[in-house]
Amino acid sequence: MIRNALLYGQFFSYNGTQVVDLHKEAGMERRTFLKHGAAAAAFSTIPGKVLGANDLLRVGFVGCGRVSNRHVKEFSVQPNVEIVAMCDVYEPNLNRRMKTASDCGCTNVQTYHDYRKLLERKDIDIIVNSTPDHWHALPTIEACQLGKDV
Repeated sequence: MIRNALLYGQFFSYNGTQVVDLHKEAGMERRTFLKHGAAAAAFSTIPGKVLGANDLLRVGFVGCGRVSNRHVKEFSVQPNVEIVAMCDVYEPNLNRRMKTASDCGCTNVQTYHDYRKLLERKDIDIIVNSTPDHWHALPTIEACQLGKDV
């Protein structure tokens, strides 16, 4: 199963055995890659399973700082999307984002302090990675290896 992720402005693909930097593989300039890769990036968010009209996409958030505030608000108003989990090592950030989620009508959101526990959940389809730059890689790669869309 191939999973794709946009990380540090680069487009990566995981084919089950290795992570490939598609920018370097294609041998093209960044500007050209971004121009032609926009459509591919848009399609990378399509989940790995076929969804029916009534199926929910379940979302988990890794990193609950300032950036995730807007992400929570945007995901909470999407049809067929349910926010089910949030993770942050810093309790005040986690509490603030839980308040944002409850203000947006999200109920039954489970909290974690270890992102690996969140990734273990089989019911989560999408991971939103809002961690600081130096922490983006590990959760993103591990989520792709577990079949999540990032």
